[in-house]
Amino acid sequence: MTMKNKICFITIAAACFVAVLFILIAAANAAEEMNPSMEQQIAGPGRHETNLTSVDPWMIDGETVGVVASYVFKDVRRDRAADYWEFYDHDGDLLAISWFDQFGIRRIAIDEGIVQHEGILAGVFVLVVNGQSF
Repeated sequence: MTMKNKICFITIAAACFVAVLFILIAAANAAEEMNPSMEQQIAGPGRHETNLTSVDPWMIDGETVGVVASYVFKDVRRDRAADYWEFYDHDGDLLAISWFDQFGIRRIAIDEGIVQHEGILAGVFVLVVNGQSF
């Protein structure tokens, strides 16, 4: 083989190797996305920059049990007074959050210790839908 033929052969072989490598990577990514054994997680509120709009006492039966902080998303235009809320007890511990998701549905997540009636905050929040926790 002449030097010109050797260079052409090496160039074509390298291009084929790169093409096969890209195909294998794309196939691995597609298999990872379609794998049903992977645990599906329910996402919390999306990452938005927020503006605090108010901090109000949280009243139940005329008694102050904590505070509610209300926020609006900076990057989303809605006709709501608030998009996201945080509920705190007297000690400043976060008890629950509430937000509107990308479909405009209100979501609520409550500390797992409250949901399990343990009386101790777990620091892990569970999604509550129609009175059922997930």
